Amino acid sequence: MNIAYIVFAESIFSPILCNQVINLLKLITNGSKYNIHLLWFCPIKIYVTKKHDITDLRSNLAKDKVNLHVIPIFYREHWFCAKWYHVPLIYQIIFPIIKLNKKYNFAILHVRSFPGAIPLHIMARFYGAKIILDTRSDFVSENMLAAWKNDLLTIKYWKKQENKLYDISKKIIVVSDVYKDEKLSMFNDKVEIIPNNVFIASNSAYNNFKYTYRKQKNILNKIVFCYLGSFNYAWNKIETYIKFFESNLYLLDNIHFYIITQNKEEVKDILKTSHVLTGKYTLESVKSEDVPKYLSVADIGLQLMAHQDSRIGIKVVEYLAAGLPVIVNQNVRGAASIIEKNKLGIVIGNDYVLPKYKFDELIKSKDIISKRCRKFAIDNFSNEAIAQRYIKLYDAIIHNGE
Repeated sequence: MNIAYIVFAESIFSPILCNQVINLLKLITNGSKYNIHLLWFCPIKIYVTKKHDITDLRSNLAKDKVNLHVIPIFYREHWFCAKWYHVPLIYQIIFPIIKLNKKYNFAILHVRSFPGAIPLHIMARFYGAKIILDTRSDFVSENMLAAWKNDLLTIKYWKKQENKLYDISKKIIVVSDVYKDEKLSMFNDKVEIIPNNVFIASNSAYNNFKYTYRKQKNILNKIVFCYLGSFNYAWNKIETYIKFFESNLYLLDNIHFYIITQNKEEVKDILKTSHVLTGKYTLESVKSEDVPKYLSVADIGLQLMAHQDSRIGIKVVEYLAAGLPVIVNQNVRGAASIIEKNKLGIVIGNDYVLPKYKFDELIKSKDIISKRCRKFAIDNFSNEAIAQRYIKLYDAIIHNGE
């Protein structure tokens, strides 16, 4: 049974796709009867410049029975935030999909992005295709804050198109209950909740590294708060984290702020303006495969947002997998829901004030909470657990007609 997994406007060489897609598809093929065909619509320039990398990846995936089809087309990767005038060019992906569908008779078309789903109404209408729309975020709301800010035509187009894409989809995948309840109540019968997946290291894998690193940085006896991920002007802002520490000055006696990010230089410039955190932070840029090791250094994970977000983001999943209790504010609605319900950390108000008694309780019970976090991650976010959920979803669509 053949299933097409469609990637558009993202690079399959990116750390996110390596972790969230490549590793997952390998587990799905090895744990089921399904033949996965990974369709990557690749910019012509990348197709030419990364030809050897593509050949190596194709061979690597073939060992796990994942078939890679790389289709060079004219576009640039920033079309992930496609504006209304990009849409006609997105339709160029439909012809290769029709051709491959005739050859492999795909039982399901599983598409990871909203722009990549645009032409699939043709497949649904004329070929009876069963489509899974895999929403990783609130696409429209997120882009309204940044890429489409003040672009009324694009916002109007996507608000209308969003519901059309939900209509043609057999199933809509979201990453949290809150996302489902707040954004998709009209399509409740179509929605499947499958959160982000993560690799989970053994409990003691990085003990030596943790000790050596903390000793080298002279933070052995500090409580280490961690932020993992990029910073941008829309969602995650370093200024928000500075405000958190300014709002909780009592923390500064015995804490260290540990930031793992690719925005290292620009973040450093902003941090220099904060007298509160002077000498109390470390910046690291690490390879994606080294993230679990570097997270082992921390005691607590942070996600604080100025805007509301109904997802459970990858960084929160990574924190929990590392056994880190998580502190979020109420705006981080998806994560706040599971943290509060399962006692995985602390949810604070949008004024960023962390009551001292709650913090003291967290530190006192940290070992117990840490074990709870890891167990929750293993049960709900591990690559193996999420692969099984996708397999069950494929089974239900194909065999039960859901």
